[in-house]
Amino acid sequence: MKTVSCLTKFMRTTVLSAAIIAGTAVSAFAESAKDLLPEPYKSKGEITVAMVLDYPPYSWIDEAGKTTGLEVDVFNAVAEKLGIKANIVNAKWEGLITGVGGGRFDAGAGGTSDLLERQKLVTFADYATSSNAIIIQAANKDKYPDIDALCGGSIGVLKGTDTVKVGEFAVKNCADKGKPALTISYYSSVPDADLALKSGRDAAEVVSTEQAAFILSKGHQDWMILQAGVGDKVPMGPYTSVDKPELAKAFVAALTELKADGTLETIARKYGLEASLMDKPEINATKN
Repeated sequence: MKTVSCLTKFMRTTVLSAAIIAGTAVSAFAESAKDLLPEPYKSKGEITVAMVLDYPPYSWIDEAGKTTGLEVDVFNAVAEKLGIKANIVNAKWEGLITGVGGGRFDAGAGGTSDLLERQKLVTFADYATSSNAIIIQAANKDKYPDIDALCGGSIGVLKGTDTVKVGEFAVKNCADKGKPALTISYYSSVPDADLALKSGRDAAEVVSTEQAAFILSKGHQDWMILQAGVGDKVPMGPYTSVDKPELAKAFVAALTELKADGTLETIARKYGLEASLMDKPEINATKN
């Protein structure tokens, strides 16, 4: 019996040692984000990423003239993991998705929501989520105590974004309750929509909840949040052309490494956005 027991113990030890060696071998040969980066970018040593640089807290130019924001910091960290440099360029919103999808830019970022229609042109490397809020001028808080009070006026949205769906929701809300019609005003940039709200041309504006909260945290504003968290939370992250799937995989691998070593949370906390981080980065997190 003692001989059998010793033999069993030896076999168990041998199997365990083999498993450890096998696991070590797999780890040793596991591909890092840097390994997954397509060769053209390795040789060039940089990647060009387009962003709309007037969209805090995701991407903007601060008073000192420095490009900053969550997505700016995150993409710089992604580039570092990939062993290259990020060349961040300013782009207009209306040409951003098509510019990346058509190959004018290597990638895009800047708080861009992962929408199914956009996945026809670009592939997202999602790592966070965002939602929308309806804001009004603070001076009109008594005039517009809730979204029902907006009926009969107009609400500003950004063309080609998920803010349009919130605007449509508000329009339907008025129609369903038999109230005066609410009309939607479509804008090509956030500053244009902001100006329409400030001038009184629109009664309300749909913005990113995270953007509104961040700006309000910096001090008093002449506008206020009427309702936050309108609609579903939508995944977001950097993206590249659908014709470059390997580059998207490298982005996700780099984001996963940043999530694991705590860098992603450190960056997000800097902008008060740590709660928006996803459990794990993934490609095209928005599903049918």
